[in-house]
Amino acid sequence: MLIKKSFEFGPGTPQARSHFRTFSVPARSRVSVAVDDMSISAPTPGGIPVVIEVRSATATSIGSSGPDGPLLATRFANANNSGVIAFANQSFTSDFGCPSSWRVRVRSTQQAVPARVSGTIIFDADPPDSVRLEMTGSDTQNLDTNVTAARTLRGRDAAGNATGFIGTGSFRIKAKWHTDPADILNFGAFRPLTVALLRPDGTVAASETGLSSHANVPNGQKVDFSYQSTSQDSTSTGVWGLRITNNSSSRIVDFDIDRGSDPNPALSNFSSTFTGRCE
Repeated sequence: MLIKKSFEFGPGTPQARSHFRTFSVPARSRVSVAVDDMSISAPTPGGIPVVIEVRSATATSIGSSGPDGPLLATRFANANNSGVIAFANQSFTSDFGCPSSWRVRVRSTQQAVPARVSGTIIFDADPPDSVRLEMTGSDTQNLDTNVTAARTLRGRDAAGNATGFIGTGSFRIKAKWHTDPADILNFGAFRPLTVALLRPDGTVAASETGLSSHANVPNGQKVDFSYQSTSQDSTSTGVWGLRITNNSSSRIVDFDIDRGSDPNPALSNFSSTFTGRCE
């Protein structure tokens, strides 16, 4: 994800001696920064010394409002250098993503700037991989007839480590379950469930009524839905969760949002995921 933004300050610009630009990317992106095409509008003996600052995204650095995040790195340069100025072998990351913003500021080290300084900030972000979602507590959920259960969610990274999912992004919820094998008359039958994704404040973000992922029906009849979380969602406190409702005539066992260790050969591998993404 390569983003380029111009900057300028000094005579003839709204910025007297510095200019910062904002960059919003998914949480835990790997970020690198450079400045290119920096120039001075008029010959200036010795050039104009500048400092380039990289400041991390935080919970309160939304767009151009709110305080600056922590200063992660600085690089001194001269504005008459038209080459690429990079933070060599340095990359940065933050647990805060969209709508929180990174800030890169270029400023003069002089109080009075004799000429206009301009250039391009190059912001390169490598978003993290999707996080696999799982229910906290017991691996699966059983539901008697006309029963609703609520479960909270957590994430697992590619290495299997527990991780959160912060900022805006896309949820993909899939699920599987079985009728109770003790119910001989309905053994192997497919019964619908209603699965709802709950925001941290407990309200429903999205829901779907359908069958298990291994049901022999078209995909549109199985529980498989997505939700793009918003900047408003990301400001809520608490954790995301699920609400599962069994309004069928059969007891349901082994509900889960990934295949797990289910021995049923009709089940293919699948998982539910969260992918960091800006609105």
